[in-house]
Amino acid sequence: MNSLHDLPADMAAAVKTETQGEIVRWVGRPNARRAFLGSIAIWIIGIPWTALTGGIFSSLVAVVLSGKPPPNAWTGMFAFIALIFTGAFVLIGLGMMAMPFLSWAKARRTVHVITDKRVVTLQLGRTREVTTLMGHRIINTKRSERRDGTGTLRIVTGREKDSDGDWHESAHVLSAVANVGDASRLVAELMPAR
Repeated sequence: MNSLHDLPADMAAAVKTETQGEIVRWVGRPNARRAFLGSIAIWIIGIPWTALTGGIFSSLVAVVLSGKPPPNAWTGMFAFIALIFTGAFVLIGLGMMAMPFLSWAKARRTVHVITDKRVVTLQLGRTREVTTLMGHRIINTKRSERRDGTGTLRIVTGREKDSDGDWHESAHVLSAVANVGDASRLVAELMPAR
């Protein structure tokens, strides 16, 4: 997909609004199916996690709601704290199980655009989230491409130290997009001459 005509009407309108006065040179959307499948491992881990923590949580709820008074105040307080603690782990497990579906939905609402001046990522939903990367901030790119031309483009914008003192690259990522080679070439044209 390299054209605004290939986008859904609401997405095309959002891109036109965001890029007024610029020439749109490339448009790409993440592959929602690949985003879903990329999160399956988290979903698989989430099943036993949720089953285990859910079992412990339901046992604690049964104890608390049994109506029997605790033998002492410390036991009651411990049961209440354990209930809150395991409840948080149940919520984490449910989040893990929802991850593939959330990734799929996010990919369906995302569009990447390369204009003659910048790289723009739009995420549409109740609000519009826009990430802009100007050409002068681009240091280099790293492309991972499949045989069918789809792939991921990592646009490196800098290096920074983490809390341990290790260096990490900061980057803007266009993941699972079609014609990633074209996107890479156009982003390279935005980079300042060195």
